[in-house]
Amino acid sequence: MSDPNPPAAAPPPAAPRRAPGLLTVVALAVLMVGTGSATITFLVYDRAAATRYTFDVMLSLGSGATAAERDAVRAALRGIDTVDGIRYDGGTVPGSFTFRTRGRGFDCGVLDRARALPAVDGITVSRVPRGKSAPETVIHCD
Repeated sequence: MSDPNPPAAAPPPAAPRRAPGLLTVVALAVLMVGTGSATITFLVYDRAAATRYTFDVMLSLGSGATAAERDAVRAALRGIDTVDGIRYDGGTVPGSFTFRTRGRGFDCGVLDRARALPAVDGITVSRVPRGKSAPETVIHCD
């Protein structure tokens, strides 16, 4: 005789669950890559922006400056990092030394040796504007 209520079939075995840690690890890896990329981009851009300022420097000489005093001023300026060298303009009386430099800011201390010389009558440092509408900025190195 057959049983009118056959035993129910056993339920299929449950599919193995993925460990919740795997999804977490993948999410953290994506987050770290994104954060790292953003940080690197910021640092690279910030460093590039740091060298964008250009400064024009002029050292005016007194009217009685001798050739030896001009040479002393030129020697005092030696070693300053310039864009295209240090120029002497003797066509103007009393004459002047000019140069252009770049950096995040201008360190007036690089001019201390020249400023101390008796032939130097004045120093003018101007930050060159970056845009057409930006004003020129005068830096006071007193």
